[in-house]
Amino acid sequence: MFIKNKYFCIVFLILSFSFSNELLFNDDQLFDNYAISLGGTAMFSCNECRENDGRAIGNLNRLNMSLLIKANHRINLGYYYKADSFYGFNLPYDEVGSYYEIGTQHFMKNKTPLNLNFDLFINFMLSDENSYRKYDFGCGISKSVEMQNFQSFIRFSLNIYDYNSNAEDLGDGGGWSFGIDYPIYMRVLPSDNVPSKISYILTPRLVLDVSDANPGPANQDVYFNCSFDISYAF
Repeated sequence: MFIKNKYFCIVFLILSFSFSNELLFNDDQLFDNYAISLGGTAMFSCNECRENDGRAIGNLNRLNMSLLIKANHRINLGYYYKADSFYGFNLPYDEVGSYYEIGTQHFMKNKTPLNLNFDLFINFMLSDENSYRKYDFGCGISKSVEMQNFQSFIRFSLNIYDYNSNAEDLGDGGGWSFGIDYPIYMRVLPSDNVPSKISYILTPRLVLDVSDANPGPANQDVYFNCSFDISYAF
């Protein structure tokens, strides 16, 4: 089963990936047709800082790629490599391995008199090392921020998730998370008066994660993510 999942994810990886919100930035109609985005995300957690014998900072990295469709939709996939064993990010403690994520995200832009943007997303994460499966869905709301040199947005998102695993230290659980994103966008300067089809986006993100596996303050974690992605429009 994992072999089939692995090859499916590799093929899907060629087509999609990430959550960097390039589709928010479309004042010059760069993404009115199709585009592809590549990049990476560094994820940090302090979910073991309260433990006397735990490590202070947990780290998880992700490769990013996305297929952007008609300025309002994207197909996403992520590849995570969990190179060390520690509690964090709702992943098993004792199992070291790779994790794959498939998702989709749809934007509804410039709604309400305040020109707010709304998005809906759904993701599926899996790993065969411990029969780990995670399902999550959520929504976001964003607003353009006036900046002199760069385009930027502030985005708030709510995510509800459920996971299951045969790992003894994790088992089954679920919960919700609240995130604040601040994506910053820059299009590559034109050459010979020909507009560039390449653009960059930097997305710092702060996440409060509340799991219901063991209710109480001990299961409230704080994550910090930072993504950098390069997009090419067709």
